[in-house]
Amino acid sequence: MKHRIAINGYFTSRPFTGFGVYTWGYLKAFTKIADKEKYDLIVLVPKKPAITLGGAVRFVECPLANDTPINKILWEQRAIPAACKKYDVDLLHSMYPATVIFDKGIPQLTSIHDATPWHFAEHSQGLAVKLLHRYSVWSNKKADRVVSVSNYGKYDVEQIFGIPKGKIDVVYNGVDNRYREHCTQAGKERIRAKYNLPEKYIFYIGGFEVHKNVRRLFQSFARASSEIKHDLVIAGGVFSKARPAVYKDYFDLPKLIANYKLEKRVHMIGVVPEEDLPALYQASSLYIMPSLAEGFNLPLVQAFACKVPTISANTPATGEIAGHASYLVDATNIEAMAAAIVRLLHDKKRQNELITEGIVRQKQFTWENAAERMLALYDSLLNR
Repeated sequence: MKHRIAINGYFTSRPFTGFGVYTWGYLKAFTKIADKEKYDLIVLVPKKPAITLGGAVRFVECPLANDTPINKILWEQRAIPAACKKYDVDLLHSMYPATVIFDKGIPQLTSIHDATPWHFAEHSQGLAVKLLHRYSVWSNKKADRVVSVSNYGKYDVEQIFGIPKGKIDVVYNGVDNRYREHCTQAGKERIRAKYNLPEKYIFYIGGFEVHKNVRRLFQSFARASSEIKHDLVIAGGVFSKARPAVYKDYFDLPKLIANYKLEKRVHMIGVVPEEDLPALYQASSLYIMPSLAEGFNLPLVQAFACKVPTISANTPATGEIAGHASYLVDATNIEAMAAAIVRLLHDKKRQNELITEGIVRQKQFTWENAAERMLALYDSLLNR
């Protein structure tokens, strides 16, 4: 008997976000490995994407006229269950914390990556945000099972959401295979020319929320700059200016760069298409991830796949995912991070050791493996 499974695909329209990468990673892998004779995977989206995936995956549009936070909740709580009834689905999986609380009728699996916003005051400013956080904790307790992306993420969800650990499964994220493809010297030269970058640079991509710690990253680079020949390249952007406290580091960066008189050595290249990212990683001398809180840390694994030495914050989830493949440092300590940058850039032997460890480590994280695990979870819920 074919299993008809609905997937909340809201973030397919936001592919550059963490939830967007997560959703598309699974959908592309499902297309490859899900038996269409066994599964009918119906992805419910506010607007159909320009591409189709085929196999067991199909997109169904559930229109969302005005995408405000309140309308998004109404879409999750009204349009999603209505579509589940219309298509007679057997199971609903939300790829982000959005459990249907009324009119359930079918088992629900909800992905809760971590509880990072609950740990930083800047993420909880304003009555509306506080209410949304309370609503999220209350509503997502109603999921039949929860998936987190690391053992630390599981612990975090258990502590903040109050969900019993017996209801939480861990499925590691994957990394897109494009990051494993070798970039030629000509390809590296093309990417440097496209973004007007120097031959030697340190690379950062990974977001600008306050917990990403980008201010200290810049300050560490400023301390180290006189001892290295490398520039700093920062990719990405902010998709919403409605929460200035959360993105304060991003908005303050141009002034900080000017104050340190480093305009010629810091390159903010903005949002870049994903097809450019492997070359940007591989053309760099070092990738640095100073984030103080992550559920998984996908950019770090992308760097491993691109054979780039890395420095990252010594935090629980990052340590779990990195193993011995990254130079772990106290990222709250600007001097320590600056010293790590100088030390690693001058130590070719250590760079090669980290690259070798990273190549081994990244092999554990594929979207195909993740999708196999997720399909097994679907089966376990459907066969209870």
